[in-house]
Amino acid sequence: MGSDNFNKPKMVHANCTQCGGQVEVDPSQEMSVCKFCGTTFFVEKAIQNYSVEHATIERVESMNIHKRGAIESVLNFVEKQQDKKQQKIDEEKQRLEEEKRKQEEQRKETINQIFNIKYRKRNLWIIGIVLITIMFFIFMVSLIEKPSHEGEARTLDDPSHQQGEDYKDVVADFEENGFVNIKTEALEDLIFGWVKKDGEVESVSVDGDEDYISYSWYPNDVEVIITYHTFPEKESTETTVETEVTKETEAVEATEVVEVTEIVEEILTVENCEDLDVSGTTSQIKGRKDHDQP
Repeated sequence: MGSDNFNKPKMVHANCTQCGGQVEVDPSQEMSVCKFCGTTFFVEKAIQNYSVEHATIERVESMNIHKRGAIESVLNFVEKQQDKKQQKIDEEKQRLEEEKRKQEEQRKETINQIFNIKYRKRNLWIIGIVLITIMFFIFMVSLIEKPSHEGEARTLDDPSHQQGEDYKDVVADFEENGFVNIKTEALEDLIFGWVKKDGEVESVSVDGDEDYISYSWYPNDVEVIITYHTFPEKESTETTVETEVTKETEAVEATEVVEVTEIVEEILTVENCEDLDVSGTTSQIKGRKDHDQP
């Protein structure tokens, strides 16, 4: 009977590391099973949990130095384990965050690459379509036979735009566009030239039409009449009058000379005046008469 008690292991109190239930364990064993939750736990850890939970002031005071040192070591162990656990948790959290950040960056990079590839492909397609369209348009235009305008001339812009311009510039523009039958008509209606300027175009007609269609084709020999404002030609009129008066005066003087010569010939002859024959007056008078007669 005594030998049975001697061989029987000494059981100690412990707390289950899972549910906290109080159990008795063999301290010589490494592992044990909780009778409450069925969890397998470390015996040493369960004993430490029990010791920490039931460590009161009275018991601490009654404990010897060995037990007090054991409790302190247990507390230090627990604190270190908690620190290690918290450190592992922080490290794991940091690792997960870093992995998540890398995955997010990789995902964005992949999306950007895919988008860039699609964008470049789309741009290439668009450029290709535009080039093909332009080439097709050029080809179709080259097939269209352009009308021939040989012997024709093209009008300028709207007729109202020619009004107010210098008629010489308008004439030059029509000549440059191919018109060959251009006429100008002067309206001598300027007095001071304040409202209208000298040479300012009043109207332009093409083939008799002052409302011709701009940029239209006409035969190049149609009549183009450009009417413009200018001052009356006073000097030329006065010159013409003076010229006519001069001519009339000369004609009168010539007539008078002829009449005087005829009178002198009737009065003086060689027979009644010998001096005339000697000085050659008669021959001079006849020569002048012949000269004055047309």
